[in-house]
Amino acid sequence: MRYSVCAVIPSLVGLLATASPVAAAEPSNGSDVGVHAISAADVDARLERYAPAELGPDPSALSGGEVKLLTVLVEAARAIDAIYWDQVSPGGKALVTRLDAAATPRAKALARLVALNYGPWDRFRGDEPVVGVLPKPAGANFYPEDLSPLQLEQVLADRPDQRDALLSPYTLVRREGDGLSTHPYSQVFREPLEDASKKLKEAAGLTSCRPLARFLELRAADLLSDHYAASEMQWMNTGDCRFEVVIGPYETYEDGLAGVKTAFEAIVAVRDHEASRAIAGFPAGVVDVVGTLPLRSEIRTHLRPVPPSPLTVADVVYTAGDARARFQVSAFTLPNDERVRAKKGTKNVVLRNVVKAKFDHLFRPIAERLLCPKRAAEMSAEAFLDLVVMWNLAYSVGSPVIELPGNEVLALAARLKERQNVIDLVRADALALVNAFHLADKGLLPQARADAVACAYVTTIFATVRYGGDHAMAKTIVYNYLAAEGALRYDPKQGRFTPDPKAVDQAARKLAVEALRLEALGDYDGAGQLIVRYGLRPAEVSQALGRVADVPVDITPIYTLDR
Repeated sequence: MRYSVCAVIPSLVGLLATASPVAAAEPSNGSDVGVHAISAADVDARLERYAPAELGPDPSALSGGEVKLLTVLVEAARAIDAIYWDQVSPGGKALVTRLDAAATPRAKALARLVALNYGPWDRFRGDEPVVGVLPKPAGANFYPEDLSPLQLEQVLADRPDQRDALLSPYTLVRREGDGLSTHPYSQVFREPLEDASKKLKEAAGLTSCRPLARFLELRAADLLSDHYAASEMQWMNTGDCRFEVVIGPYETYEDGLAGVKTAFEAIVAVRDHEASRAIAGFPAGVVDVVGTLPLRSEIRTHLRPVPPSPLTVADVVYTAGDARARFQVSAFTLPNDERVRAKKGTKNVVLRNVVKAKFDHLFRPIAERLLCPKRAAEMSAEAFLDLVVMWNLAYSVGSPVIELPGNEVLALAARLKERQNVIDLVRADALALVNAFHLADKGLLPQARADAVACAYVTTIFATVRYGGDHAMAKTIVYNYLAAEGALRYDPKQGRFTPDPKAVDQAARKLAVEALRLEALGDYDGAGQLIVRYGLRPAEVSQALGRVADVPVDITPIYTLDR
């Protein structure tokens, strides 16, 4: 699980998140670019949504050997990036090359826009085409473009012998005759995976931290076999090493058809051990937070607490693939494998330099314009770093599961189908707020910092609901819930919002209980009712968005190591 990435979900959810439909892009003929595309003015306006931000380590703090190690890891990440392009937009990379080679400014600007979106669809406008007219397939390139969810369900019913392969996180599905066939990632993407594997082996020989070297060796092998458990277990042993490396297929956000196929990504970061020690007591401090919630016994039965895991503060060096598409990742909690989480817990990593850049370019201007003056004055990069930490800690409560034969587990939330991501995000947001006040009650976090977390969270609502998708829906639900509980007040004369931190705590607890209940019971209809009741964007939020329309929606990283 990571923070700042979202996926598009079907029909009703997407419609409710926006009070009025987004205006269609004004098309333009493609005489200067060779294809049908949006107008030059539209391209420029969309590019202005991104704020360039320089990210990378302090070169003076790295030895020559460490620079060499990071350089090799970045080369491995670039191989992973090529795989992600194939997973989400097979012809996208060639389109960027063709546009960039054209002589017109519009073509070159379009090339940049397509590259930022990893394909010809605008991820901040509901995957609206910016080049061409074809919609983005719901299942990306994981499945045949014309395969529908109903067709997939029918095949699963007719061919139970194919079920495991069709729903494997590590296969592509293709049509073969009258049926479907599956193709393992390790075979389909063999060449770039071999390139990445070779670089990981080289990197293993460059690090003096043996746990990291062992992880790189195991991951190099796992990339070529589609079996990741061994390297995932070893990754949990690398916490004392200076460098953090995430590389492989992890998240399922791109699979809008069945929500099971994983996308490739890479994250390379440098840990700050001193900053990590300053928040080292937080994980143990929230391990009992669920015990403070009024949950029924049948709900508690299905909850699997994740062992307390260390929090890591790091500065990102490079990202690639799924970690770089759309939103720039601010933090992540891995591994996703429930078997590994049950045995080893999770590793929770906050990318401090990304949080700081987003605060400077996104959150500070939004807070200054939309929060009441008193609360806006309390905002700081540290408050947003605290909020991201609380989000990380929210996943110390494992998703409700049931035990299956063979030491397997089933996440009950899977029964929520396409509504699962939204409910899981609502749960995480609610628990993040609960965590801050729980730590304050224990004296582990100053009350003023907990209050600032609540205000920072309200700011993220307006930063997120602008672009649709799962995250926007979840934020809309939380906004309406807080407002209904009297925890968030709107002054129509001033056009500003005032959160009441104490009331936020109480409302967040109630919402966390409801989200956990929905997941534990796999209550698909109940999830739909929550979405319908709280998922409509209110008029005051739409009006507020007009006052921050010129604020960037995200940063565009400029990695110093690229130089």
